Amino acid sequence: MRRLVSSLIATCAIALLAACSGGGYGLNTNFGTGSKSPDSLAFMNGSGSVNDFFVSPTANDPVSISAVGIKGSGTGAVVVPDLVFFWSVSYAPLGTIYSKGASPNGSGTCGSPPGTAGATAPGALFLQNTSGNFSAYNGSATATIFVGPSGSVSGTANYCMFVNATDSVSGRVGSVTVVVSQAP
Repeated sequence: MRRLVSSLIATCAIALLAACSGGGYGLNTNFGTGSKSPDSLAFMNGSGSVNDFFVSPTANDPVSISAVGIKGSGTGAVVVPDLVFFWSVSYAPLGTIYSKGASPNGSGTCGSPPGTAGATAPGALFLQNTSGNFSAYNGSATATIFVGPSGSVSGTANYCMFVNATDSVSGRVGSVTVVVSQAP
């Protein structure tokens, strides 16, 4: 039930964004079984579609990341409903450039990761259970994941992680950068 509600909320959020922006994505629930393969993936946090994901190295609350499948492009793009993903996370190399949102504008540079660049970032992926507590991600397919500082790393670190979502049916992969820093 929780997955269904999360899926519906994410789908409605994308549909509302499309309606408000005059472009973007539509919603189509008439996919045949063979056509549920997305052409691309879009990422959202708990409040809607974003490109920037930041989390404090000392935060107790990880950042929520949801993925949705998109079929088509431009004004004909539609959300593919009910997709779930397998998630992985790895350290971004020192010097990786990431985009910042509207405030402040521009880009930032990732600092030195606490592990080897490209290696899996242990302890960074979580699931939230029905009582609101977080537990380590166990590899099951889900539409939403939570990302926090990697393992026992804490303090004023500035590093980045690549979070990958792989569609459980088609194998389509999308990636987003999560910045772990005290200030974006």
